[in-house]
This record gives sequence, C-alpha cells and structure tokens, in this order.
Amino acid sequence: MIRPLPASLLFLIATVAVSAAEPLVIREGLVLPGGRRGRREAIPADPIVARIVAGTWALPKAGEAADLGDGRERKWEPIQAGDGGFRAAPGSYLVVDAASPEDRTAILEATGHGAAYVGDEPRAGDVYANGYVRLPIRLRKGSNPILFLGGRGRPIPVRLAEPKAAAELNAGDVTAPDLIEGQGAEADAALIVLNTTDAPAEGLAVLARVDGGAEVRTPVPTLPPLATRKARFAIRAEAKVGSDDRPLEVRLVDARGTTLDVATIPLRNRRPDQERKVTFVSDIDGSVQYYGLVPAAPDPSGARPGIVLSLHGASVEAIGQAAAYRPKAGLAVVAPTNRRPYGFDWEDWGRKDAIEVLEKASATLGVDPARTYLTGHSMGGHGTWHLGVTFPDRFAAVAPSAGWVSMFSYAGAARAEAPDLVD
Repeated sequence: MIRPLPASLLFLIATVAVSAAEPLVIREGLVLPGGRRGRREAIPADPIVARIVAGTWALPKAGEAADLGDGRERKWEPIQAGDGGFRAAPGSYLVVDAASPEDRTAILEATGHGAAYVGDEPRAGDVYANGYVRLPIRLRKGSNPILFLGGRGRPIPVRLAEPKAAAELNAGDVTAPDLIEGQGAEADAALIVLNTTDAPAEGLAVLARVDGGAEVRTPVPTLPPLATRKARFAIRAEAKVGSDDRPLEVRLVDARGTTLDVATIPLRNRRPDQERKVTFVSDIDGSVQYYGLVPAAPDPSGARPGIVLSLHGASVEAIGQAAAYRPKAGLAVVAPTNRRPYGFDWEDWGRKDAIEVLEKASATLGVDPARTYLTGHSMGGHGTWHLGVTFPDRFAAVAPSAGWVSMFSYAGAARAEAPDLVD
C-alpha cells in the first residue's frame, strides 16, 4: 500500500554497528533534497515509496541521482547529524542502514519524522517530535536499511537501543487520572507495552500500586511479534488529604510472575474544586481516554448544572484547555482530547471523541441537556463549526473562536475540478 505523503520527506543513510551496551546514536548519512510540497490528498503518490512497495528500491550511494518525477535531477549528498539530529530542508528524503553482525532485535528511537520503513515494512512516525515512539525492530545479519519520511522540517535524531527484556514498558506515553483530595478512587489508566521478541507475547500482566497500597493486577492482551500496544490497567487509591503528587508504581510481569520492567508515574491529588483529568474506557475502540473537567461552582438557584464542551487548539492538551477556565456557577466545563493535541482537526475520530466525551460527562454530571454549549479556539474553533453544523440539535449555542471553516480554506487541500456530490 502506498503511504500518505507527509509535508516533507527526508532520507538519511548511515552505516553503523549496533552496540549491545548502550543506545547507539547515528550521526552521519546521506540526504536527498526534495522540494515537493506535502498536502492532504485522497490518493497520495510518492515515487520512492512506490519503489519500496514494488520491491525495486535499493540502498543508494553518495552522488547517486534520483528521479522524483518532477523533471528535476537530485543526488544523494553526505550529511552530519548535529546535537539535535539530522537537519535538512523540508521536502527531502532520508535512510539509515543499521549494519548488524548477527540477527537480533533493537529498539528504534527517532523523532520528527512522518513514517519509517524498516526494509519494506512501514512503521509509525513521530511527526510532532513528542518523543514517545519507541519501536522494536528486527535487524538481520548484514545490511538493514531504515527509511524515514520527514514530517514538518524538525531535526531527526536516530538511536538504536538494546531491549531491556522480552517485553518492556514505555512510560513516555501515559493516560492516567487525577485523584481527588479526600476521596478514594477506582479508575482506568494505560501505558505502552512493547514485545521485543519474534514470538507472540502471552500471559503478560500489569500490576499497579498507588502510595504503596494494594496491588491491582490487569492482564495484557496477547501482543504480536515486535509489536506495541497501549495497554489498559486498573488502579485503586485510598483517600488522602493533601495536594502532593501520589506515586503510582507499575510493574510488568510475565506468565511466571517475573518482573520484566518497572515504571513510577506521579498522579496529581487535586482539590474537589480544581480542574482534573477523568479517564474512561472508550466505547469506540476500547482504549483508555481522558477528558479535562472543571467542576461547576455552586449555583444559588439549585438548578441542574449546564455543560460547556470546549475544544482545544493545535498542540494544546485537553487538560491545558480545561485549566484555562475558572469554575463557573452552574456550568461544568469539559475538554475532550481529540485523541491527541493535534488529532485530525476535530474531524473523523476527533469528532467521535468529542461526542462520546459529551455523552459520558453529561451522564456522570447529571447536567440539564437543554443547557449544553459548544466552543473552541483556533483548531478548536474549526471543530466548533464542524460539530455545530453536524450535530445542531445537541447544542443550545455554539461559539467558535478564531476557527477556520474548511480544509480548503486552511490547509490547501486539492479540490476536484468537477466534483460529483453523489460520489
């Protein structure tokens, strides 16, 4: 399958020997200048990826010419990585060749790229350089081309790390609730589990303990070979007075009960009137998600509270969106995540996430459905337009702020010359 074309594509080449002791940082390679503008397309076309899919792509050499189909000849050029990684102009291509003396597994750590190909196998990228994408990959004896498709022009650091065990945790991407001062809690959380072997990982479990209390065991579904999964686990916390963070210890164990990895995650202990994260298991895909909540301040009238669904802008976390509000009398403010700080502009899965959060929060808080309001800023302003016109019967009022109307007006998506509205 041809992969979507990112805004910029970067290929680096470096020949390295994989170290078994500590993460190996790749510092030299080749870059192929690009120049093609990335855009949102229903059927993307990429000449390099097309050759990978066809099985005709081979590791290039310095000075080798490449045809990207635009009539311009480009050549692979040497490049050195700086402290932040490989820097190249947007619209370029990049590959690393991780030469290995034997068949083995490594953890690929890279940021700033839209996607990667290990040989001919596509793997997820980290286009916004969040730093939480760690992928187990299989290195064969000899040459191992690893291709990166650059994202938004950020530097791309590339490291190969030794696996800790047959399975391990990635605590860089955690979904966890806030706790409420003076209240006990039973809630859901999630973090990434990696299978670093060529065999399915069966019988794994996550053991979670808050403040050294009782341990709660949650089985991890079977992981395919060299796969990652954001695994749900349950937590239980006793009531505690005070606003200090509370440590959550997470242990990953195998079928024999052997500890494979450990991570400690701080949980905030919030006052009842403060904004907080509320987690839930999504009915959409069974994943653990959260929303930011600013509880309603007391309403002297005693009426049922209303609810404001507030959509965040690009790069903003849902809890940050919630924290921008002060408590309001008789109005709870709820901020869904869009499944990520960027998500997909509150369309597609972002729209579904917003509506699911509205329904779950409304039921939990017991709000007056006639007092349901929608607002958002920037990308959230676009989401407000999108949700407002898609679900006009759900909101008493909508208030978009600095929002753009469509992909065509904001992102330059290609328009069909003669669109067929039936198709």
